[in-house]
Amino acid sequence: MKKIFLIIPLWLLFLTPAVAQQDTTFKKPHRSAFLAVSFSAVIPGGGQLYTQNYLKAAGFAGALGYLGYNWYKYDRDYINSSWAEEDYYYQKRRKYMLWTVGVWLGSLADAYVSAHLYKFDQNAEPRVTFVIDRNKLALAGRF
Repeated sequence: MKKIFLIIPLWLLFLTPAVAQQDTTFKKPHRSAFLAVSFSAVIPGGGQLYTQNYLKAAGFAGALGYLGYNWYKYDRDYINSSWAEEDYYYQKRRKYMLWTVGVWLGSLADAYVSAHLYKFDQNAEPRVTFVIDRNKLALAGRF
């Protein structure tokens, strides 16, 4: 009888398939907000490249390139303009300067936020479940 109590657990241990839980959590490396902002300050779209937002990087680089070129072009025209055209070129230069600085600051802010949200799981869906507890029915959720 003692052998049966020894054999049955050993039989269950060795003959049942072992179920291993696979680690499905993918851990992204940390991204520094300071580095993201620094890269974005020096290179147009650099912070977005650092946080792997390639489409945003192309958008910011293209926008800053276009606006910076027009700012430079109207600055050259303003310097070489006559007295009658001076006001027109001054207004154009000022407009492109403000837009360039605004988009550049937006690029810095986007790089900062993207670095902080880098580890955020975009595919996570909210889970809503019913909880039944002693004469109570509740709706619990994770958002």
